[in-house]
Amino acid sequence: MNRRNILQAGLASVAVAGIARAVMAQTPTNAPAPAPVTGQWSTVKPIPEGGNEVVGANVNGRFVTYGGLSDFNALGQFYSYDPKTDAWAKLPAHPLPIHHTAAVGIGNRFYLFGGLRKPANGERVWMPVNECWAFDFDTMKWTALAPMPTVRGALAAVAVGNRVHVIGGSTLPDYAKARQGFTPAFGGEQASTHEIYDVQSNQWTSARPMLTGRNHHGIGHINGKIYVVGGRVGSAFVGASTNIAANEAYDIATDTWLPRALLPTSRSGVMCSVLDGRLHAIGGEGATGPFRGAFKEHEVYDPPSNTWLKAADMVTPRHAFAIATIDGRIYTATGMDKPGTGGGPATGVPVTEVWG
Repeated sequence: MNRRNILQAGLASVAVAGIARAVMAQTPTNAPAPAPVTGQWSTVKPIPEGGNEVVGANVNGRFVTYGGLSDFNALGQFYSYDPKTDAWAKLPAHPLPIHHTAAVGIGNRFYLFGGLRKPANGERVWMPVNECWAFDFDTMKWTALAPMPTVRGALAAVAVGNRVHVIGGSTLPDYAKARQGFTPAFGGEQASTHEIYDVQSNQWTSARPMLTGRNHHGIGHINGKIYVVGGRVGSAFVGASTNIAANEAYDIATDTWLPRALLPTSRSGVMCSVLDGRLHAIGGEGATGPFRGAFKEHEVYDPPSNTWLKAADMVTPRHAFAIATIDGRIYTATGMDKPGTGGGPATGVPVTEVWG
């Protein structure tokens, strides 16, 4: 190795060491050991209809669920659960059903961002869209919102006040814009895109992209930071992709990202919810390597100590299910108990399981 190469290698080592020190500095060495996770799973009234690729949100104390995918068709299954009465209700149909969308609840509205559907010509693909919708429980009607700047599906969203951070997903790269959508042979480009929707102005702005572009990931907001965990890279389809353990934190105040402790079990289709200042990463799927199936794992991230804790596993292994925290409990509904079919015939399990 010549002197120039030695110098370059030395500078690279110094840079890597500096990054490592910066990451370590974010975790106090004297932080107290985190308290163990306590709680258990129970079942309540089953959701009336099982679904694949379902999302959920807390809307004024209701557990609202939306989704469904079978044979490349978006089913638009739309339900609301009342924890106080243990009762499910079917809600008005969506005008243009989508799957692999992202959902949040703000006030008395249920919001959907992006997603996938079969194109009008009937081609059997996942066509990404940038449509956004709100369902208002006061009027019981759907309203189209300003579209996302970036077309994408299999993305994640989280509400922070009256702003929604919509992050990651699968999109069509510039060289493939002529394609209608994704197939198992072409799973699209995995986006690190980070766009913010303001519900009051109905406008979009861009924020710093996350470090690792991915799809089918989990998300949560805790004390001014957004955590994005797990997901898959290489493709939007589970059988053609690699699950990852990445855990990245976005600081809203400084518009910066930082790697955090890796998710212990690499998973995609993992669903996340926040309870008592911790991020619960539950379920997921995998179809490469030694494991081919749905996960029941329940792992909990503690931000102050930058560590993961083990919690009791979910009763029914599932992925891509609806999830929401309501009154100190985490509600989950339906989802698939085996790896995704890529769009073929699929039926979700009609269960509702609660942690708390």
